[in-house]
Amino acid sequence: MAITVEFFNFSKRKNSTAIPTGAAPKTASVLLKDDCSLESPVFEIHSATIAEFAIYNYVHISDFGRYYFVEERTYKTGSVIVIRCNVDVLASFKTAIQAQTGVFIEYSSAPTANIIDGRMQRLTVPVVTESYLALPNTTFTENGCVILSTTGNKCTGTFILANAGHIYNLLDGIDWTTTTVAGTTIEDITLNGFQRMCDVMEQFFTKDSASRNIRNAFTLPWVVHHSAIGSQVNNYVIGSFPTGETVYKVADKVVTDSVTINIPWQQSDWRRSAANCQLFMYAPLFGVMTLPVDQLINDSSVTIQYAFSYENGDVALTVKSSGSDQIITTASTNVASPVGVGASNISSGKVTSSATSIISGIATMAIADTASGGFAGLLAAAAGGIGLTDALGGQTLSGGGLGGFASAALDKVCHIWCVGSQLSDTPANMAGAFGYPNFCVGSLAGKTGYVKLRNSTFNGAGSSVENDAITAYMNQGFYIE
Repeated sequence: MAITVEFFNFSKRKNSTAIPTGAAPKTASVLLKDDCSLESPVFEIHSATIAEFAIYNYVHISDFGRYYFVEERTYKTGSVIVIRCNVDVLASFKTAIQAQTGVFIEYSSAPTANIIDGRMQRLTVPVVTESYLALPNTTFTENGCVILSTTGNKCTGTFILANAGHIYNLLDGIDWTTTTVAGTTIEDITLNGFQRMCDVMEQFFTKDSASRNIRNAFTLPWVVHHSAIGSQVNNYVIGSFPTGETVYKVADKVVTDSVTINIPWQQSDWRRSAANCQLFMYAPLFGVMTLPVDQLINDSSVTIQYAFSYENGDVALTVKSSGSDQIITTASTNVASPVGVGASNISSGKVTSSATSIISGIATMAIADTASGGFAGLLAAAAGGIGLTDALGGQTLSGGGLGGFASAALDKVCHIWCVGSQLSDTPANMAGAFGYPNFCVGSLAGKTGYVKLRNSTFNGAGSSVENDAITAYMNQGFYIE
């Protein structure tokens, strides 16, 4: 049987629907051999040379409505060439294939940014990116400010000493920090020193003494916020004792400050997920905490808000997403560092009724102060002698976070780190080979590139062998070209 065959020199993948374009470079009439199939035809070309057909590797037989790969060329005596072919089912049934509908598992021409590609290999070396900013209105410092809660003549309430060093001046009238003590015994104290000792005794023996009217005293590790500063109080009176110091009454007992920090995302596709990266945040006074990546995928930044209490040193923190304003996490701590003065640190049950013991203790305080320095040292030396304090630190309020007050000496700005996994290659580079994950039902019409379907069956006009071959290609992955 004689048929007409178009010959092409065509380079293509076997799992592709591509077909030659343009006119065939050679057309020949051939003799179809007996007992061959449409799927694997064998034909002879007479009066031909090997060189004439050796360059062609692909044929189209319009009578069969199929494209074929040239599998083998054999030269026979008498200038006869025998060509064996095998059907290219994807090219031959391209139109019918593109009319199919199925479940897309992979598709290279439609990136699905939100589907995690678990096929990508991860390297052991992470990539770390960082963003950081300081709170605009808060300066953390280990010097801090002193907060006093006192009672007294027109001075009942909570007050701020902007300079922590002033705490040692408040009770200057009842200590001997400005007096030079000649010796170490009571006989060595000068008349001026004796008068000051009497002042001390008066303060301890009267209910309006300064120490009894200091209800709470602690240091906070930040510079005072302007909104917290209320009315100025000159010649601050504690009990009935005028200190001569200028302080400020607390206006806003709780103040807030916040900062918005960009999330240092490394990618914008599925790699921005908990499967491929982690987010860590450092907040001063709190330390490092983990942020939930999956809740922040669509956000470009977070807002960190602090609330500072001037009454007891509590600090609260919230982290909100920039897009939905959703609260991502919260935390709280206390950073007040108690100062060793005040009735809040005094155990009245331990105060002795022995005047001799008290005087002895006061004398020891005066002498010891020259070595230990300041009113804190004076109280520390006296604690054992007169039993006025349970312990120098009193009832500690610090705790949580990085260790309370001490954390102010560490990093003072907010940080966010993104720690991502490096992949063996980029998804875009690999998509041409095995597409992007794409779990959806759709039609192949108009699709181009790599496609893989799930549980698809092709029922076309071909033989069962051809239909089965196409079904296998669709479920294993092929190219629409």
